[in-house]
Amino acid sequence: VRRVDVGHEAAPAQQRPRSGTPHLLDTLWNPLSVALLHQGSAEMEVLATIDAGGHTIDFGVATTREERQAVLAQRFSLFQRQGYYREGVTEDQDEYAREAIYFLGRLRGAAAGRGLLVSSTRLIEGREDPGFEFPALKAFQFEMPTALRQVPVRQRAEVARLVAEQLPAVRIGRLTTVLGLILAIDAYAQRTMLRCGLAVIKRRLLKALEASGLRFYEIDRAQVVYPPDGPVAGYFFAH
Repeated sequence: VRRVDVGHEAAPAQQRPRSGTPHLLDTLWNPLSVALLHQGSAEMEVLATIDAGGHTIDFGVATTREERQAVLAQRFSLFQRQGYYREGVTEDQDEYAREAIYFLGRLRGAAAGRGLLVSSTRLIEGREDPGFEFPALKAFQFEMPTALRQVPVRQRAEVARLVAEQLPAVRIGRLTTVLGLILAIDAYAQRTMLRCGLAVIKRRLLKALEASGLRFYEIDRAQVVYPPDGPVAGYFFAH
């Protein structure tokens, strides 16, 4: 498990609540779409841990039905608030939902097995099956870089449907939880055949990630071909 300490000017990474102080999970009121994961979430496979703002967040692979349902529920609520869904959409399910690997960030609670879901994403691994296409190739038309074309499809992956929740009373930025997910995905990829991948990234997030030291190969002249009446058309056309 990779562990990272992130400093914070207002709250050093080593700072911890004093004895007797109520834990954050016991004081939050109406935490937006944040899901409280109970004892079942203890089965999450932790691949990275970040200490920041006096709190600890574990990142890893969802291994239980409860965790996957929590990821889907949080994503739907957040996407709905941001106007990403077409009017009338009541659930976010597609042909990749069953096969995807779900990653999540869980803010540790005071009791074992408790925690708040603060971020999540899904990883779609390539298949050699005829007709298989990554979601990005259905949303954009572009020329695949030569280096990527030379990698077998089964060794590629796509990161998609990333969400990060800004919790009330928690001094941890959303970028920190996104970076935690990236660390977990990297740890997962290192034990598999995966060599490279795709991701559709909003410009503002791309700039923030690059400012943190990460480097991406940006594909130029990509044209949006996602259907205007598709379930998540707002993501591509309204923002």
